[in-house]
Amino acid sequence: MIQTHGTLAAGLEVGDRAVYSRTFTEADVALFGGITADGNPYHYDAEFARGARFGRPIVHGLLVGSMVTHIGGQWAWLADGMSFDFVAPVFVGDTVTAEVTIAAVDERGRYTARARFTNQRGEEVMRSLLTGFPPRAQELAMLGRGPAEP
Repeated sequence: MIQTHGTLAAGLEVGDRAVYSRTFTEADVALFGGITADGNPYHYDAEFARGARFGRPIVHGLLVGSMVTHIGGQWAWLADGMSFDFVAPVFVGDTVTAEVTIAAVDERGRYTARARFTNQRGEEVMRSLLTGFPPRAQELAMLGRGPAEP
């Protein structure tokens, strides 16, 4: 579920934010690994993972990071940059909440947003910096969310 503060039709402004939560499953990991061809044993091999750094298989970091694309899609945001800091592991069964906040707008209309990801215990698991462009007035009009420019 996405909760947005600020309205897309009125345009995104510094301080606007959205929140999205999801619980990761074994099927999510299998599908993401199949799509990306990432066969890393940290994600699939329970025996390997038991003796490795986190003690059990972890969810792909980019799968967790992809949560921002849900919010970006709701905003009709056209991304031109994303960076991620992987702070702590996410395990199958964890519920992660991504909170994305508009941090700045430059003179070209390029937006910067910051995302913070926390697990069900409120522990930070990831941070992200996002850059891109929200839809222009004529694009909002095509979506039926705002007036067209004169």
